[in-house]
Amino acid sequence: MWKEMRNSFILLSVFYILFGAVLFVWPALSARAVCMVIGIFALAYGVMRIVEYIRFKDRMSFFGANLAVGIIMALCGVFLLIRPEVLMAALPIVFGVIILFNGIIELQRAFDLKRFGYEGWWYTLLLSVLTIILGILIFWNPFVAVQTTVMAIGIILAVTGVTNLITGITASRNIRRLKKEYEDMEDKFGPFFWF
Repeated sequence: MWKEMRNSFILLSVFYILFGAVLFVWPALSARAVCMVIGIFALAYGVMRIVEYIRFKDRMSFFGANLAVGIIMALCGVFLLIRPEVLMAALPIVFGVIILFNGIIELQRAFDLKRFGYEGWWYTLLLSVLTIILGILIFWNPFVAVQTTVMAIGIILAVTGVTNLITGITASRNIRRLKKEYEDMEDKFGPFFWF
């Protein structure tokens, strides 16, 4: 179980690093791509709802709302694909909120690491404080250039990924060490029973 959790955590950290690097190196392309992907999802969701309405309209009355929802979502999707810059203008606000919440989560993680005796907990604390400050700045000043915002987000994601990777590897080593100490104690004193 722990091995699966560790692998998932490390994989997510690597994804953060790679995605952060892409946002930093190609900020304009990344912002536009994100908007277009959202447009594609909205269009696909809308089409799915319309098809659902056509298939089940004679069977269940509550599928009637699907047609309206489907048309609205499909139109929004088409609009975002044609004019992604409209959503790009709102991206800083959305990203600001996401970064702010991510910083709060990292702050909680820093205090958890301190409680567990991890010496490098203050790295996570420092990163979380910087992340919270950045999130507040972006949220309160969303009219900063979108490319600058996307680059800043890229840096934060990459640094978060590196920090999480280090934390995951260190925690894994500590767990292996504790497991070995426990096994050594069992060899010396016999099996322990925890109640």
